Amino acid sequence: MRNIKLFTVGALLMHSVWPDWRAEIAQKVGVSQALVDKWAIRADLQRISGCGEQYGDLLAYCGIKGVPDLATRNATTLRTLMIQTNQQYGGDKFNMVNTMPSKTTIRRWITKAKDTVRYPRFLEGL
Repeated sequence: MRNIKLFTVGALLMHSVWPDWRAEIAQKVGVSQALVDKWAIRADLQRISGCGEQYGDLLAYCGIKGVPDLATRNATTLRTLMIQTNQQYGGDKFNMVNTMPSKTTIRRWITKAKDTVRYPRFLEGL
């Protein structure tokens, strides 16, 4: 990513708003656009305080498509899905996250997601 001057998660996020921009990043980096789409979703989720890289990855594996999608979720249902997904993709020897967030923490994320600035047509096409 350094060869295209995207040094931070924020820079990736701002340069991946439109599908054609994500396609350009994919072409320049030499990866699929689907992978860049995944990076963009994870970058968006990291805008939520307390939802770092590992939790962002887990939320993405749960099918969360970004902050607007997170804002529509129920904390209890989402936590159950996170536990199942963590076990499914982790198995006996490895978990995506070692500590599952509490329902209270997930509720906080959902509240923050509702209050987080949304850009018009942000991450269009995901």
